[in-house]
Amino acid sequence: MFGLNKVWNNLINQKSDLKPGANGRYEKAQEIVNRKKELRLILVRKWFTKSETIGILYVEDTPLCYILELQEGGGKGQAIPYGIYPIKYSYWAKRNAYFPHIYNVPGRSSILIHTGNDKDDTRGCLLPGYQATENRILSSTDAFKDLNDFINKNIKSRPVTIDVTNATKISMNFVFFLVFSLVVVYLLLNKTKLK
Repeated sequence: MFGLNKVWNNLINQKSDLKPGANGRYEKAQEIVNRKKELRLILVRKWFTKSETIGILYVEDTPLCYILELQEGGGKGQAIPYGIYPIKYSYWAKRNAYFPHIYNVPGRSSILIHTGNDKDDTRGCLLPGYQATENRILSSTDAFKDLNDFINKNIKSRPVTIDVTNATKISMNFVFFLVFSLVVVYLLLNKTKLK
């Protein structure tokens, strides 16, 4: 479950400001990744409006930054569908630079992670920030630099993916895990009673 219950607890108690560099979050995330064969970013969508979706990007239970996307729906002009997607770098001519590119999104292409503050700055891309309001991301340049450096450092030695989910899915996974564990314990206890 790679810490989904911790993600859920963090999500409930999350404050509206993820200060840059606070609590050594990227150092802690790197320690986690160093024990793994891949870097799996977890985007937990939390706030939903008619025009945008804001979530928190994690490595296990370590929050990295906020992410702003368009509203949910999965079509063009909307947030990408839930799922796990590989991230690689690709060249973006508009900004004459390489950016993290989310691949294999059904019916979509050119989904990048880049700077921006609101829905007018994205056409389906993910915008990182260290502060979030109802419909804006702030401190995007700093958040993008830190996230981009983190991805770039890791992509050279391991696959990088992003798991797009929401708090309801996480809580349902946790409930399923809990029920499954209780059933196994019940069966094991009854098996020993039958002998």
